[in-house]
Amino acid sequence: MATVVPKFAGNPKEHPGCAFLCSYELLTDIFQYVLPLDPTTLRADARRLGQKTLLNLALTCKAFVEPALNILWFHLESPLQIFHLLPNARMVNGAHVFHGSIPPGSPFRTYAARVRSIDFACSGSTMNLKASSHLYLSLLQELEGQSIFPSLKSATLTYQTNTTDDFLPLPLILCPSVEAISLHGPGLRNSLFTHYCLPMIAQKLPSLRRFTMDSTGEVTGDAALLPVRMLPKLEMLNIVLPRATGTITPNMLYETIAVLPALKSLTLDLHFPNDEVTDSLFQKSSADLDLSHKFQSVHLVTRRRGGHLCGCLPRFLLEKATQLTIALPTSLRTASQDYFAPLAKALEVTTAMHTLNVTGAGLVIQHSDVLLPILKKLPLLHTLNIDVNIATLFPPTPLSTFITGAFNRPEATSLKTLSLYSPRCALDIYSGITLDTLIAIAKEATGLEHLSVGLKPLFAQQRMNGKSLASWLALLQTAGTSRSTLRTLIVFDGSDVRGPLTVQEADDLAQALDLMFPLLREIRPYEGRGVVDEYWRDRWSRIERLRRMYQAARLHGWSVGVP
Repeated sequence: MATVVPKFAGNPKEHPGCAFLCSYELLTDIFQYVLPLDPTTLRADARRLGQKTLLNLALTCKAFVEPALNILWFHLESPLQIFHLLPNARMVNGAHVFHGSIPPGSPFRTYAARVRSIDFACSGSTMNLKASSHLYLSLLQELEGQSIFPSLKSATLTYQTNTTDDFLPLPLILCPSVEAISLHGPGLRNSLFTHYCLPMIAQKLPSLRRFTMDSTGEVTGDAALLPVRMLPKLEMLNIVLPRATGTITPNMLYETIAVLPALKSLTLDLHFPNDEVTDSLFQKSSADLDLSHKFQSVHLVTRRRGGHLCGCLPRFLLEKATQLTIALPTSLRTASQDYFAPLAKALEVTTAMHTLNVTGAGLVIQHSDVLLPILKKLPLLHTLNIDVNIATLFPPTPLSTFITGAFNRPEATSLKTLSLYSPRCALDIYSGITLDTLIAIAKEATGLEHLSVGLKPLFAQQRMNGKSLASWLALLQTAGTSRSTLRTLIVFDGSDVRGPLTVQEADDLAQALDLMFPLLREIRPYEGRGVVDEYWRDRWSRIERLRRMYQAARLHGWSVGVP
């Protein structure tokens, strides 16, 4: 007999499902699981799938249209995504142009009003496709002072060249609704930026709450700091200008910080000649300068050679620092174990530091133990990111000894997050994580919950300490239950040159990972931009499926073999 579905006897508008369809806020919350408001947090393929799914949802039901389109247009990865909606838009000599007026009800104005966040890659011919100078000038003329994005909240502009035309898009995003602006790239060294663009931002956006300047170019530092003082509602300030020029004085830096009453978060990578400051102002404490209540987070960057802390970091900020980045200027191939002792000594004044980053593109630390004196001075440290190569082919002290030292610090908070290597490290046979290091992490890293690792090429086929992968697996099977607390494992495999793992290799590795990390919830690929993910598609997606199978079998007491 066919099943009869009872009809709702009352008014259709009173059906329980109607409340769901009529709730814009509820639908918006649900659709954010399809595509987050910041889609750049997703991998490119997941981002495209989310965008396609939202578009399909908008076509499915009238009630879905507004919440789906608002999320779809919330963030633009490039203005070209909306410029093609301009009237009479076309390509001329490889650049977008348009002519004519923009009616109030046009698709361009309709969708531009939904945009809350946008990225501008202002780099001339290197921009995604390209928008012509004529297009920006025509827009400014047509809008007559009105905002192109009336609901815009945040904007990121990246300047890769020193071309004056690259700054044409800036006036388009200077509207009262904007709360956050991030400016990046070596093109900020253009004097037009410091002497015209920055003062214009301060004048047009007095309610700005979050501001970032990030450039490796020789930006005129004193000219860059002065307009910042005109932003009284600023809550977050990121000044990353490691090669800044001009006459920056200690007092100028202090006054810039002191005159911002709402400032809660500061990132500072700004340096003085020879990384030294003799002014007594930098020796004063935050209490001496009435700054004790000032910050919730302070991220400082030191670039000094010789294992010393950069003298450009004033005591009144160092006391409040929650995060420190050690940007290595050179490789440490012959450094002794006490190389960083002076830096560690200087960190004794810190009381809240919880994150340490060690960076240096292409650089090598020969002996990882040189970092241990720093870790021992930071009892509240819970996040450690090492983004340099640690040579492991001929280590007088294996990386496993560093793991032991890092997780055996008396009276210190246990590390919760650890990152060793990334795709920027250009892994080779001399560096990267091996299976014995992972085993050491499983054994020693009590309390660790999140691990990100770059694996040595030919990771699964390597013989460590004379043992094959199968031999290691046999030892793990008889070693008893692991006490590892790891929840998340992010991997980057440096062995893209080789093909997929054999069935036996993948199976052995999956079993080993399940035995080492019994509480593991997921293994996922490194999500850095531009990272080639063949290693995930060819190897690790299969390993993760097998690991989940072995985990389920272990939890339910099943017996499984190689599928």
